[in-house]
Amino acid sequence: MIKSTTTVKAITIKEGMSPSVVIVVDFFKKPKGRRIKLLSNYNAKYTSSGAEGLIDYTWGNYYFKSTQWQGYQETDLNVVVDLGSTQKVNKIALTFL
Repeated sequence: MIKSTTTVKAITIKEGMSPSVVIVVDFFKKPKGRRIKLLSNYNAKYTSSGAEGLIDYTWGNYYFKSTQWQGYQETDLNVVVDLGSTQKVNKIALTFL
């Protein structure tokens, strides 16, 4: 069980064969109190991890059909992000494909 922001690195090793490449995956702990409310529906083909997929620090990979993407087609993305407390915000960033 991962309880805090963590980087996991893994390889496969089999006798008589070269080791695999190192795979690196970052897991991020969501800040306490942070919540999101979707005001528009995402496409059923691209659900990510539901509403939390927009604030879980996970980026979609090169394969857009993977479960990491959350998709909106023919509708605007409309959400409310609650940071859980009053905070100074220096930057808001979104990435889209």
